[in-house]
Amino acid sequence: MSDPGQDFGQGDAGGTPPPPSGPAGAPPPDAGYAPPPDAGYGAPPPAQEYGAPQQGYAQPDMSQQGYAQPPAVQQMGASTSEDNNMALIAHVLALLTGVIGTGIFYAVSGERSAYVKHHVTEALNFSITVLIAWFATTILSFVLIGLLIIPFLFLWQLILPIMAIMAANKGEWYRYPATLRLVKGPMDQPGMA
Repeated sequence: MSDPGQDFGQGDAGGTPPPPSGPAGAPPPDAGYAPPPDAGYGAPPPAQEYGAPQQGYAQPDMSQQGYAQPPAVQQMGASTSEDNNMALIAHVLALLTGVIGTGIFYAVSGERSAYVKHHVTEALNFSITVLIAWFATTILSFVLIGLLIIPFLFLWQLILPIMAIMAANKGEWYRYPATLRLVKGPMDQPGMA
């Protein structure tokens, strides 16, 4: 029969671990040992309120150059249901009538809120861009490239106004991608994206 101290790591048939080595009665080094409170670890830092600046970190000064909001953003606010309806009409006209409908609506809408002005301007710019794209495609249709562009142009003219209609219905400030900004709107001021 072998000595239990020599069968280290095997244990007995019952699955019990080997006896701890070291002084009699001392716990093994990793058996739930917690340092005494005076071991130099100290108390945990006090919990801070969410959003409060952490110790050692400074909040940026919003008055510094580069952090000031442009004037157009300061006056942009939530839209009313009437503003949402006006914006929605502008994008529906861009989808159905093109430059003629959006141009007339731009002239008739007058000095509405910045939200309505933005959407009407975006719809007009998109309609002008689509007209220019169709004109260029017609010229290029004598070459094979123009015929390949027509399906993509048709989808572009159909999908983007639908996305703008959905955004206007939610009260969002939508900007058409890949659009010429020939008519300046509230978001086309210097410093705006």
